[in-house]
Amino acid sequence: MIRPPPVTMESILRLVGRNIKAARIERRWALEELAVKTRISLSVLRRIEDGQANPTIDTVFCIARALDVQPAQLFRSWRRRAH
Repeated sequence: MIRPPPVTMESILRLVGRNIKAARIERRWALEELAVKTRISLSVLRRIEDGQANPTIDTVFCIARALDVQPAQLFRSWRRRAH
């Protein structure tokens, strides 16, 4: 049986960043548009999307609200499970 890799803070930050970026791109928004909607600076959003920043819960909720998604969706892994 193959075990999944351990969950680390770094892996969670990368996952959240990838999900934010995917939701933004799905809406065809430039990063600047998300910055305007959230009032979060471009540099901070860039670092969040790159998994290099640890956003507060307030920041995650603000981004989720702007993207019109549930905050929990930003923490979900879309990796397929092996059968």
